[in-house]
Amino acid sequence: MEKEVSKRIPTVVVPFNGLCESSKCQDIFVYLRPESNGIAVESALMRGISLVPDWQNSINLIYLANLPGGFLKAKGVFEEHYNTRIKFAQKVKNYLLHL
Repeated sequence: MEKEVSKRIPTVVVPFNGLCESSKCQDIFVYLRPESNGIAVESALMRGISLVPDWQNSINLIYLANLPGGFLKAKGVFEEHYNTRIKFAQKVKNYLLHL
């Protein structure tokens, strides 16, 4: 089962067209953990945006993709992203063990 899951590749739902270049806007990236990713969470985010009139008119979805957990694990995405924190945590652990 593990091998089958890791062969799944990302699915781009809304393609990314580039960062905002205006000083009047802000790019915000939201990453969902594989365990919480799904239609229910994405729907809750979109519903929350749609309930505030000012947000309806000022927030644009510019990219949406599904990155399967097996793909992230196989490519070491979390390890690369959190490399600094992992190294720090390892050093602290070693330090605490030798007190």
